Amino acid sequence: MRALTFAVAAVAIAGAIGLVWWALPGNERVLPLKAQVPVEAPETTSPRTSTLVERTPAVMGRGSIAGHVRDARGQAIAGATVRLVVNEPVAGMPSARSDAAGHFQLLGLPIDRVAVLAEAPGYCPSQLGDLDLEAAPDHHLVIDNLALDLAIAYRGQVRSLGRGLEGVSLRLAAGLRDPTAGQPLVQRAETDAEGWFLFDCAPPPPCTLVVERAAGHRQHPPLQVTSAAEPLFLDLVPIPRLHGRVLDSQTGAPLPQARIRVIPIREALVGPLTPGPETDFDPTVGTAPGADGSFLVELEDSPQFALAVTERSHCATVLGPFSTDSPPAEQMVLMTRGVRTQGRITWRGDPIGGFAVLFAADGSGPPIAVALFGLDGELQMPPAPPGNWLLQVTPNHGARLEQALTLTLPGPKVVNLVIADGTRLTGTVRGAAAEDPLEILCQHSSGLLLRTFVRDDGTFAVDYLCPGQWRAYAAPRTWNGSRHSFVPLLELLDDPGFVVDQTPALQRDLLPANQLLATLAGRAPANSTNSVVELIPSNATQRQVPHQLLWAMVDTGGMFRLPHVLPGEWLVQWTPPGKPAQTKTITAIAGQAVTVDFLD
Repeated sequence: MRALTFAVAAVAIAGAIGLVWWALPGNERVLPLKAQVPVEAPETTSPRTSTLVERTPAVMGRGSIAGHVRDARGQAIAGATVRLVVNEPVAGMPSARSDAAGHFQLLGLPIDRVAVLAEAPGYCPSQLGDLDLEAAPDHHLVIDNLALDLAIAYRGQVRSLGRGLEGVSLRLAAGLRDPTAGQPLVQRAETDAEGWFLFDCAPPPPCTLVVERAAGHRQHPPLQVTSAAEPLFLDLVPIPRLHGRVLDSQTGAPLPQARIRVIPIREALVGPLTPGPETDFDPTVGTAPGADGSFLVELEDSPQFALAVTERSHCATVLGPFSTDSPPAEQMVLMTRGVRTQGRITWRGDPIGGFAVLFAADGSGPPIAVALFGLDGELQMPPAPPGNWLLQVTPNHGARLEQALTLTLPGPKVVNLVIADGTRLTGTVRGAAAEDPLEILCQHSSGLLLRTFVRDDGTFAVDYLCPGQWRAYAAPRTWNGSRHSFVPLLELLDDPGFVVDQTPALQRDLLPANQLLATLAGRAPANSTNSVVELIPSNATQRQVPHQLLWAMVDTGGMFRLPHVLPGEWLVQWTPPGKPAQTKTITAIAGQAVTVDFLD
């Protein structure tokens, strides 16, 4: 503690400006310098205390705040404590007590937007935020009226079906006050064993009482409190529960390994309610039945709900929708035993990742099962009903395989599939500088984008190209974070691309992207830092260039640069600070740099 005190004192002497911590119970957040202080009612830890949860000392500064603490009638309040809203005050923290005239003064505050808290015995604590010391004359602010309301006690009970509810969390907040005089702190309470609650340091009405958490009950609407004279009673409506059993549809045997999930339905359904194709057994999700298959689930606060039931060896089942207000007395879930499809997917002898989909035998209708498989090629499909199906396998890079499957009990169905489709593209990047790290971007007409790195000798290979129209580019690796912007730019180049058919390999040499695009650089007056230089599109092709690739800012030296410019004639526009825009015309040539000067 001594070391911490010394550290804070040292920071105060140095006059360093750091972080002001906005820390109120349940609402802790970091407030960086020059940030706006959130304008909202703060909160206390309990209804019986206004003590803040405080952890980290504020950094001292040269700002100050002076003013008066007054009550609702404008009378001075003596002995009130006023302090900076921070975490864990230590020795030397800025705080003050009001004198007989209600006057106070806080010194050594950080020069930033800050908030202060005022509290006094018998009054509800109040906070005033968004005080801008940086903009104040000499970093000194005067608050004429930091208002405190007389503390009021509110008592009440939370009930359900005529009985008090224990452990219900409530929040009491004052109505909006004069923003220049402060806002009373939000109060919190929790009901006792008989459902009673007490706010004994709360602001006078009007207030809003909110039930924050009451497990198993519908959300109670906010209660507008206009008087503290009579007890407040809140009657909560319990959310119904549903019980039932999970059984095998053929044998009637219980399925204690199943998992039941409640799916709330808050909007009108479109089409029939069916299991999601990605539904698979997960022992960590949902409610497990007992040894006899019986279950009891709590419904959610929604107009309707459905039950999703999964099991390791049975097909996923969805039942419903049901009305939450009148659920079935008991729900029997009969699950059909299914067959798993498993195996290994390879391409040219190597495992490959991707996804697989199981359709009806004729390929129509929605999928009944979907599964991802990793780079080890190991496939595990969710259980599907016995019968004839169509398995469609699509590896990550676009090659595709379809195979008819006949699933029979008990399973599993083992398939080891070899992807025969797909082409390998090889080539060399011509004219690339050795120090320029490049990658190959291959884009299919469907939007599929593949990438690979160029080897040190300038060669490359891209695998698994599916049939169709493709285009390939050699782009700098620095484009990695903005590839979605640069690929549309490259698509505007005059390059017809190439077609992939069933051939196992294709050869195609490429030029680096910087030889297909131009570079624009130039100068502007040194006092125009952060002004904007922009390329103005003049035709349909130029208008397809992503906007973020059409502008740059002037740096502190008056220089600007656009490293990727589509070849052609462009209008370059520079907008000086506070002056009309200036324009110049340039002709961008592939692989060349063009300069433009705005100094004259």
